[in-house]
Amino acid sequence: NKAQKNGLEFKKIDTDMELLGFYNTLADNMKKFNTLPVHTYEELLDFKNKRLKETVSFYGVYVKGDIIAGSM
Repeated sequence: NKAQKNGLEFKKIDTDMELLGFYNTLADNMKKFNTLPVHTYEELLDFKNKRLKETVSFYGVYVKGDIIAGSM
């Protein structure tokens, strides 16, 4: 509730473009640790749309429509 009162929106990532935002945010955050995400954007698309679509879900935290955090 506190997060929502402060303008954060939580929602499921449904589109491939939303997933791209998720991946870009993840990659930017990983730069702090001088590393890359374990999976590529293409692999995440494969998980979401084909291989693991019944098992894996992606969620994002948004501020004013911009993703700032996510979870798989």
